[in-house]
Parts: sequence; C-alpha cells; structure tokens
Amino acid sequence: MGANLLAPFAIVDEGVARIVAASQNGKSGSTRGFVGRAYPGIVRVLLSRSGPEDLLRLDPDAILDWNIHSNELRDAGIRHLIQLRIDDQNQTAVRFQLWTLLGQMTGHTGRVAHLTARYSDQIAKISTHISASKDSPARVAILSSDAGVWWIGRKGSYYNELLQLAGAVNPARNVDWAMFGLEQLIALDPDAILLIDPGDHSAPAKLYERPEMNAVRAVRMRRVYRIPDQPLFSTPVMDPLLIRWMAELFYPDAMTKELRDAYRSTYREVLHYALSDDEIDDALFLKENEASSGYGRFARDGGASNRATLQEDGEQALTSAEIQGPKRCRHAR
Repeated sequence: MGANLLAPFAIVDEGVARIVAASQNGKSGSTRGFVGRAYPGIVRVLLSRSGPEDLLRLDPDAILDWNIHSNELRDAGIRHLIQLRIDDQNQTAVRFQLWTLLGQMTGHTGRVAHLTARYSDQIAKISTHISASKDSPARVAILSSDAGVWWIGRKGSYYNELLQLAGAVNPARNVDWAMFGLEQLIALDPDAILLIDPGDHSAPAKLYERPEMNAVRAVRMRRVYRIPDQPLFSTPVMDPLLIRWMAELFYPDAMTKELRDAYRSTYREVLHYALSDDEIDDALFLKENEASSGYGRFARDGGASNRATLQEDGEQALTSAEIQGPKRCRHAR
C-alpha cells in the first residue's frame, strides 16, 4: 500500500491480515489516536519500497497508491494498480468514496454503510445543537509549525470542511499563501486558534508566554488549542469526535459535555477497544491544553477543579456570546 490508508483499511477489515506490505508513506499517520493499540498488527506490517521490482516480488492482488506518486508504476504496466485521487474541493465526499472502495475490496460493504450512517447521525446531532451559530459563526484559524516556520490552513484545507460542520469558519479559507507572520495573524483576528502538531516551542502554553503573541486576540484570551490526533482518512469514524471537540469548544453553552463518552463509545463499538481515562486524557492533549480557556470541560470531573483555578486567575471560560462577536493489498505510500 502506497497511499496512507492503512488505518482505514484496518478499521474496515477489522485487522491487517490481508495487507502484504506498506511503504513509509503508507504507514504514516496510521497509529494516531490509539488505532495502533486497537489493531497492533499495524506496526508489524512489512515496510517496503514501492518500485516496480518490489511489487513484482510481492505480487499483491491490489495496489493502492495516490495518482501523483504512482505514474511510474502505471507506465511500467504494473498489474492491479488502483490510482487514488484527493482534490481540494469536497474532500469529505472523496474520503467517503475511498471508504466505499475499501468496503468493496474487503467484502465489508455492510460495515462501511453502517459506519457511514453512524457518521451522519452524529453530525446531525451536533448540527442541531449549534444551529444558532449559522448567523455568526466562530472564526477559527488552523496553524502548524515546522522548524520555526508558521503555516496556516488556507484555501483547499480539509479543516475548512470540518470547521463548517462544527459551526465555524476559517478566516484564511480564501487566501492562497501558506507561510505567514504575526502581522497577518493579527489582521485575520480569529476568535480561536487550533494547532496541528505544534511542537514544544509553539504549544499553547508556550505561545501564552511570548509577549509579542499577546497582540493576537485569541492568544490574549487564551483560546489556543492543540488539535487531537487521529488517523489519516478516518473520516466516518474519527471525524465526528473531532467535530464534536470543536463544537464543544466554540459553543460550550449550546453543547452538552459528551466528548469523553463519545470517545469511549466509538472505540468500543467500532474498534472493540476499551479506552481508559488516561488514554482519553492523552488523546485530548489534556495537559498540553490545560492553560487554555474552557478546556476543563474535557477533564474527568467535567472542569469542576479547573473552574476554581480560572476564577482565581480572573480568566473566564469561552462562551457562545463571546465567540460570536477478500483481497490482499499492498498498503499505499
């Protein structure tokens, strides 16, 4: 497998017994969010290169790879190559098409249909709670950092679709630039900032300590949060958890505190894995986000201990009113 669909394949097929091998890219992101604990065989999947000679030696029944990576294989006439494509638009729909393909390949179309219906039901419930946000959606920026350089989720980012489902918008959703500086962030003036793999130097607490970052309202109000990790392309199963996480942060008055229970039920019902409280804490980056406004609602006690600390510090949790101003497959790269 050359496309990084190892985790989705494992969820659909309830294991990786039919995976012959995966490239480095194919295995990337596959163990995020404890899926690797539910399916420990993921880490033992054979790591291989994806050249024509390797594929001829492995002789898989199907080869999944992204079209931008596999033209060499196509031109070499490699049999059973399935070239996959992800576009910048309607990415959620494309991800569901990938799951439909995995269901057809494994003979688990019924399981995929069930997971799709489960997804729709969960998103509908969230939408009911946040319906009032449509008139004044929260403005939320998505940031990541690499070697000291900041990048922003922009036009074509999948997070734009996730934010929309959570009743929010990305103020950078129409911009073409990806690298950015402090002045640009100040101009965007987001209500909140979500961090992807921020690293120690740019985790929420570190940003709060940097004087120059206080010029950003979301930082000043301590509304910066590290996004929970989840396996890549795990849309039907994991996206409702992430969307609920967002909605509970952006609209705490409208949303009930159900995220921890949602994590437990998802892993139990879909992955047949019992999450511990410690694992849920880790999945939500509870410690990394403990200094951020309103994050106590995700604690085991629902934030009872955190509220006292916030009141002593003169901080207030973010409120809705504030934020509204049967085959073997070679795993892909």
